[in-house]
Formats: sequence, C-alpha cells, structure tokens
Amino acid sequence: MATESIPPEEAIQGTKIGAICDRCNRGIQNGETVGFYATYYEDAGWTLRRLYCTDCGETTVDPPTEGADEVIGAAVWFNHVLAAVRIIDRSRPEEGSEQ
Repeated sequence: MATESIPPEEAIQGTKIGAICDRCNRGIQNGETVGFYATYYEDAGWTLRRLYCTDCGETTVDPPTEGADEVIGAAVWFNHVLAAVRIIDRSRPEEGSEQ
C-alpha cells in the first residue's frame, strides 16, 4: 500500500514522540489526551511537527500551507507513543493553494 493512500490516523498511530507541549513546555503524562500537528509530503510521508497539551491544542489548520497535506489531531499519549489517534481537521494540498 502506498504511503499516501494510508489515512493519516493510521500512519500516525503508534508514532513515538516527546513528552513536552511545544507551546507551553508542560510535561505530558501517561494516559493524557494530547493534540498534534502533522504534515504529509510525498518525499517524507506523514511527519509529526508539534505536540500540544489539551490547554494549548489547535482545532483547525489555519492558515493552510500551499502544497502540504496537513492535519490537526488528538490522541492518547502513553510512554512516548500516540494511540487512539483521531483527526480533527485536515487541509489537503489543493485546498492550501487557493487564493
């Protein structure tokens, strides 16, 4: 299966990530719900860019980046791994290129 055909929640599920909110620097605890921002580019696949605590999480991709598939999501953080991933908002490349 090609990477671009894998839904982002499946590609991000099980990804290892740090334990600090990228906005307020608060430590994330096991079992805590977190927010995240991730991008997809053909040459790199899905990449987690930011991790947020529940107080700092984003709810929309705004503004979208031209040429990028971007998602805002939520997941349960457990031992540096994201589980129960769900997508809250998504901006596909063609949406970001509109003027």
